[in-house]
Amino acid sequence: MLDPVSTYKRLSKIEWFMQRSIALPLFKKRGGATGVLDFIPVVGDGIAGLIGAYIIYEAMRLEIPKLTLFRMIMNLGINTTLGAVPVVGSVWDFMFPANSRNLKMLKDHLEKMGAHLGPDFDAKPFNEPPLNHGSVSPGWQSGPARRGAGKP
Repeated sequence: MLDPVSTYKRLSKIEWFMQRSIALPLFKKRGGATGVLDFIPVVGDGIAGLIGAYIIYEAMRLEIPKLTLFRMIMNLGINTTLGAVPVVGSVWDFMFPANSRNLKMLKDHLEKMGAHLGPDFDAKPFNEPPLNHGSVSPGWQSGPARRGAGKP
């Protein structure tokens, strides 16, 4: 049988990449590879759908309840179908992150079954920097501000 904690770690990294890996300061939110794949008509949504299907496949291997599995499949099916519609699909993908919702259902099930995932386990799988609500990301600063000028 699969180790639920290591499987969840792996899936949370995939979810982060697909849904939250790109900072969008204008919207004060994060997006991911799903949004980038939307620029490739039909094929991009198909690739995103296959990656989402992999998350569901792994959840199935962890023996989640059939009702939860059905909900996960519906999330992905609706997201992939509506995501294929030009322009509207891009907005839909941003507002309805199916991979995040499916991972949350998996996490709830694993915790109910006694898996110890930790309180902030899936918060920042790659030491994700916080969103800067200003117009410039701290990583883009140069000169004295970046070098820590003014600090004792």
